[in-house]
Amino acid sequence: MSADFLSQDEVDALLKGVTGEADVSEEVDEGSAGPRPYNLGTQERIVRGRMPTLELVNERFARYLRIGLFNYLHRSAEISVGSIRVQKYSEFTGNLVVPTNINLVTAKPLSGTALFVLD
Repeated sequence: MSADFLSQDEVDALLKGVTGEADVSEEVDEGSAGPRPYNLGTQERIVRGRMPTLELVNERFARYLRIGLFNYLHRSAEISVGSIRVQKYSEFTGNLVVPTNINLVTAKPLSGTALFVLD
């Protein structure tokens, strides 16, 4: 039963971690099988295969956007589904044309923020 409770040292370590007083070492042992930090900005590995689920989401989004714009404007909108390319954000922003509209959008049933780029 005593194994189910934390010792005083473990409680103190948890409290220091919550208040930010704990010493967190940034050194990562390359030989360990534990978690490693992942930095999106410096990783060179990019998924090169097809992503059918993302393609399906992209096609459905375009279809629902076309229907929604028609219901709102009472005019047909030309919405086309482009190919999916995986690239770094810095490469993406470097290739934007000058009159580009960049929007951060939140949708109530979903969590997080989406980035819409209209060019």
